[in-house]
Amino acid sequence: MLPAVELYEYQKRWIDDDSRFAIGLKARQIGYTWGTMLGIVLDCIPRRTSWYFLSTTERQAEEAMEEARTHSEAMGLALSIEESFFEDTRYRQLSIVYPNKSKIVGLPSNPRTARGSHGNVVLDEFAHHQDGAKIWTALYPVVTRGYKVRVLSTPNGRQGKFYELWDAGKGWSRHRTDIYEAVAQGFAVDLEELRAGCGTEEDWQQEYCCEFLDEAKAWLPFSLIESAYHEGASLSLDSSIHPTGPLWLGVDVARKRDLTVLWLNEQRGDVHWTRAVLALAQTKFSEQREAIDALMPMVRRGCIDANGIGAQLAEEAQERWSSLVEPVMMSGQVPAMIATRVKDEFERGRMRIPDDADIRRDLHQVRKTHTAAGNVRFEAPRTKDGHADRFWALGLALHASDLVQVRELGYQTVQARQFAALGGEARSPKGPHFPGGEAPDAWRGY
Repeated sequence: MLPAVELYEYQKRWIDDDSRFAIGLKARQIGYTWGTMLGIVLDCIPRRTSWYFLSTTERQAEEAMEEARTHSEAMGLALSIEESFFEDTRYRQLSIVYPNKSKIVGLPSNPRTARGSHGNVVLDEFAHHQDGAKIWTALYPVVTRGYKVRVLSTPNGRQGKFYELWDAGKGWSRHRTDIYEAVAQGFAVDLEELRAGCGTEEDWQQEYCCEFLDEAKAWLPFSLIESAYHEGASLSLDSSIHPTGPLWLGVDVARKRDLTVLWLNEQRGDVHWTRAVLALAQTKFSEQREAIDALMPMVRRGCIDANGIGAQLAEEAQERWSSLVEPVMMSGQVPAMIATRVKDEFERGRMRIPDDADIRRDLHQVRKTHTAAGNVRFEAPRTKDGHADRFWALGLALHASDLVQVRELGYQTVQARQFAALGGEARSPKGPHFPGGEAPDAWRGY
């Protein structure tokens, strides 16, 4: 029996569903996780049982456990969230234990944590879990004895285990709630305002309209982007970060319409760890210079977009920092080479990035197209949030590391990378193309 709280009909149906296997396809931020935690609490109070809540990150698991604690408190149970580590691993485990020995456990999702103790399981935002197929394989034996499984998520392209379960899974009780259905049932949101702020039509269809979009056109599919998520990557270089490897800086420049983005990578071996991503909207050039100068003393090299309005900023930075700065003309074949460099690092498993919605959106927006003349272009839609600026800033940071490491990579490797970026078209014997037609010092002699 549901408590006397205000619930939408789609939440009531989800909570009341007593099926062993239930799957929810839903719009973003319409209260499915909140309702899920309420349902779990209602199941724990009258009888002894166990629920394991697996989310994409520790932070999301912590937020869900806090919702469970709040629900419990509203029902007269003042319970605390206990913190430990899962089976002597580094994975943080959050637990609520009830007077009747029922328990709720919140964990970040991976194949190891999915093999936990027997009990009911929730997979939250399952389409966005890394190694979804392996997690499902590890998880299924956990519920062998008749326990329940609740899987819910927004779409993430026509790929992955969540899409497979929704599209062809048998024996599932299905719940689908897009933003229009939620509003029709009383969810209070201004649809026009929400749509205007969402960005691209693709974002709207997938995040709010429950549409599984074709990932074939994306240069970096969501699954590839999310494979690089790591809690050790960071959005800001704060006092808790102590880099031990060289730092590389990429700067994509804008002034009014798009964002200026500074992307700082630390290289450890052949792996690039994101250490800071600074996005500046409609920021004066004087303040952009200050932001660049604040990072330059610690970097080994920085590449700055020297196209258009970026030319002066890049030139002045080079005057201040000499060979530590390389202005890069983002024209001709250079964007193709840089875009291929980014994809190569993701495919080789050598990128570590934070789980951040803005980064995810920017990296996924880039598309490889061909002009009428057959030339390769890399494009992204221009939205209120920019023009895939984080993608190009990351690419420039990787490009900065290339300029220094060409002696280790070998000139032929760089030529091959350009060759692949341009779709295999014939290369000039002069090798890579550089601003002004002349190679930087680090490239000479190869």
